[in-house]
Amino acid sequence: MTKKTLQLLATAAIVAGFGFTTVTANAASTSSDTVATVNLTPGDTTTGAGGIKLLSAPDVSFSGQLNGDKQTFTDGVFTTNASSEDTKASAGTVTVNDPGTASGWNVQVASTPFVGATTKGSLNASQMIFGTPAVSPKDSTQTGAPTPGTALTFAADEKNDNLLVFKAAAGEGVGTWMANYAAKDASFVVAAGNKADTYTSNLTWTLTNTPA
Repeated sequence: MTKKTLQLLATAAIVAGFGFTTVTANAASTSSDTVATVNLTPGDTTTGAGGIKLLSAPDVSFSGQLNGDKQTFTDGVFTTNASSEDTKASAGTVTVNDPGTASGWNVQVASTPFVGATTKGSLNASQMIFGTPAVSPKDSTQTGAPTPGTALTFAADEKNDNLLVFKAAAGEGVGTWMANYAAKDASFVVAAGNKADTYTSNLTWTLTNTPA
């Protein structure tokens, strides 16, 4: 018998020997309960509105050729003014970040009358309209979604105040949330008799750290 065969037999014998050995253990145990804690504080509450920030808001433009009658121009072109903290905001997006305050918040928009660059007059009896925005979270794990406002109608020849964009109730709206206005849902209604010109209005988007 070769050396290799003897080694294999020896190993088998050792394994078989263990098969006939019974070990009985009497174990005792004891336990102790402890506590794990994580203390989370909100972001810097000296910035923004009590720590809540408005990261982006859109510009919008329309164009069309007048024919003297009442006309509706659709498909507004949105671009987005974003802070350095939200440089990737998509066009037409209002972005809010609540770093854990859970105080609730709301965003409203105001506008000045549309005034002509050359005529210096207002755009008479006309309207700019935004559809209801689509609200979405930056991260899919976020809960407590804000509520969008209804469609916005801006009277072109007067000041418009306190038009609701979206809002979060107390305890909700934590994280980064976006309200997006789609170009297909934006339109400008120009009344008959208005003069050709480039008319401009200033939009002011205001974040307040209260739900209402």
